[in-house]
Amino acid sequence: MDVETDGLPQLVDRLSRAHDGILDLSEPNAQAARLVGGQADGTVPRATGALASSRTVTVTGSGWGIGYGKPYAPMVHWGTRTMRARPWLMLAARDTESTWMDDLTEHVQQLLD
Repeated sequence: MDVETDGLPQLVDRLSRAHDGILDLSEPNAQAARLVGGQADGTVPRATGALASSRTVTVTGSGWGIGYGKPYAPMVHWGTRTMRARPWLMLAARDTESTWMDDLTEHVQQLLD
């Protein structure tokens, strides 16, 4: 019995490209980091500006992250027993989540189309 499948080489090629693209999501990850970072820039507490200017961004093929280099950044963000929380970064990520998730979903859908 011989079985011949029309379009199999094209299907294998398409799946291979989609696989490679999903392993490297650096483009939509960079877009997400820019979006959240821009939102956070407008709301980061600015007593002296040192905290705001210490923002760092990390983007890889599998994720992204935003941090602040000052040792007191977590205490300002999450608060302490004596200081109220000012969660500017978490709120920026939450407030922009639908946009960056839509961008990521669209990117992956394009890989699969």
